[in-house]
Amino acid sequence: MALLTDGNPNDSEALQVYEAAILSVANVETIDLKAKLCLATVEISQDVLDVLLSHTREQYSLTQFPLGADRRKIGVSDVVVSPQMKRWHALHS
Repeated sequence: MALLTDGNPNDSEALQVYEAAILSVANVETIDLKAKLCLATVEISQDVLDVLLSHTREQYSLTQFPLGADRRKIGVSDVVVSPQMKRWHALHS
């Protein structure tokens, strides 16, 4: 499976599963689907990072262990794109 930092989890054609006319509508309305896909990737990456940082704070708040700083350095580079994340990305796009 791909990592979230490998690029967009979906491409323009993958969006057709959720909306069959997406490519023709994007063409008529001059919507840049690649830009929308990139923006969605950035946004869900930030949401995932926020959840991971929140989990780190809750789990280690009593010990004051500096895992939040480590997670910020790592970011989402170790997050695997699951089928659920692909669906989230497509719907967010």
